[in-house]
Amino acid sequence: MPTQISESDPLLPRTEPQPTARWKRPHSRWLVPLALTSSLARGLTLAARVQLITRISCDALRRANQVSLGQSLLPRSPSASINTIPATCFSDPAVQASAAQVQMLLMLISGGVTALTAGRWGKWGDKSGRNKAMSVALLGLVLA
Repeated sequence: MPTQISESDPLLPRTEPQPTARWKRPHSRWLVPLALTSSLARGLTLAARVQLITRISCDALRRANQVSLGQSLLPRSPSASINTIPATCFSDPAVQASAAQVQMLLMLISGGVTALTAGRWGKWGDKSGRNKAMSVALLGLVLA
């Protein structure tokens, strides 16, 4: 005897969702340890980055001054090391202004790239799933 089906009955049988392990579900708390580690690593390398940017700015300004004055670009004394930064670079306002501009450009480029690619990352995350999107984000956070 056929069973009576009404229009309000569902076409597919109801099934209970399969429980997944708690650690397999993506959660924003995954970001906390990696964000702390990334912040710590970025803070530990801050002095080296500041020195590098200051050195680049100082070298660029000194080269521009030497070329405009017609001087040689070679070091004046054989004891002058390529790795040492002259003390005048740290106290020269022009060098500090140039270093600040370089740092500002780096931050501006980083923010601009993030703003330009956010839509694509969101679309990819919707298409491939939150788990893959968070994994890529965590990998990028660790590598940066």
